[in-house]
Amino acid sequence: MEAHGSTITFFSIPREMRDMVYYLVLARERSNPVVIRSPRRTSAIQKERSAKSVGGILGVNRQIHHEASTVLYSANTFMVGSGPYGSSQEANLHGLKAFTTRIPSRYISLVTHIHLVIYLAWGRPSGAYYFASLGDASDVQASSRALVKHFQGLQSVVVTWAHKQSTQTYLPRLTKEGTVSALIKTVRILLKHPQARKLHIWNDPLSGMMQEVIDNVTATEQLFGKAVKAELMPIQGGSLFGGLAGPKEFHLSWE
Repeated sequence: MEAHGSTITFFSIPREMRDMVYYLVLARERSNPVVIRSPRRTSAIQKERSAKSVGGILGVNRQIHHEASTVLYSANTFMVGSGPYGSSQEANLHGLKAFTTRIPSRYISLVTHIHLVIYLAWGRPSGAYYFASLGDASDVQASSRALVKHFQGLQSVVVTWAHKQSTQTYLPRLTKEGTVSALIKTVRILLKHPQARKLHIWNDPLSGMMQEVIDNVTATEQLFGKAVKAELMPIQGGSLFGGLAGPKEFHLSWE
């Protein structure tokens, strides 16, 4: 393309316009986060398909990689979680460790919004959702510590729940008291983030337990001089588990 005898290239247009192109290619809706899952081995054919995907723009050249990466990490919500270790489908701690090891810290620090998914198990005779094991609770807390340590630009975290699938019906190893204790530790860890000031936690399906968690956290933090404001608000988009009318979430904010 030529104008007045000069050739116009992609790099000759202003950076702001290039960023608009990157945004159109790489940015997702907040409801469609980038899932941080375990990396998987890829064949030559899969690598070729990956290069042709929207993320393939990162491989054009070094300058585009840097400019596009800035948009990729700053414009999207990233999902972490306590899914099955090694899963290439669901967010899990193994994937988060690989992410923080492989991705340069300058890009990780650009992430401002995180979606944390906590997997719970339903068992009889309790008829409730609790942590399936101490390991599951430990994974959630380890993920929270990683967010505080590596995601320095983080502004807000949304916490939701997912059903941990099992081939058998069993009583989760953690009781209600154990689950509440683990969730309290998780929320306290997230409150230590130096930049984040908003935490949204779905109350579904933990109607009774989450109120205990929030009451404990707000009372404890006040003892250390941190004023945490908690509000119970309607969830936009319905219940994750289904069957519950008017699902709500706790909005925590602090200075």
